Amino acid sequence: MKKELNYTFFDINAGLPAKPVFNQPPPANWNFAQDQEKLALTSVPTPEISGNQNEMADVKMEIIEIQKASKLRTDRYNLSLQRLEAQQNQMANDISEKFALLLQKMNEQKKYDQKVQDIVDRHNNLLKGYEVRLNQMQKLLMQKEQDYVEAVTSLKELKAEIGRLKRL
Repeated sequence: MKKELNYTFFDINAGLPAKPVFNQPPPANWNFAQDQEKLALTSVPTPEISGNQNEMADVKMEIIEIQKASKLRTDRYNLSLQRLEAQQNQMANDISEKFALLLQKMNEQKKYDQKVQDIVDRHNNLLKGYEVRLNQMQKLLMQKEQDYVEAVTSLKELKAEIGRLKRL
């Protein structure tokens, strides 16, 4: 609950229109002497009135001190809040810079990974080409070996035939 200052207690007319003093004529039954007597009575400070005035002055001073203390506390809180906001902004900037650097490094790494993958793919294609050629060479070699075996067999048969013909 918000506490409000009672301005009438401190004789402060904040926001209230000032009452005109001489705008109205005195009433018909007005007695000047009686008013002077009342005024004299009210202007004489009694110990009770002066004690209340002292208490009011003390309360005013306490309120002023409380206001000063709360203003100082509010100022300290504002400074702390400003420091925290500055730190938060600095950390946010640092994080965004690090994040941008990390993204840049990730993109570079992806680029290098793609280059390595291209080299590996090219190497695999070369290996497949060599495997195809090796298989063709092996087939050719097997064919040549078979032809050689057939030629050796034919040669042996011919030698045997020639040896038989020589005997005849």
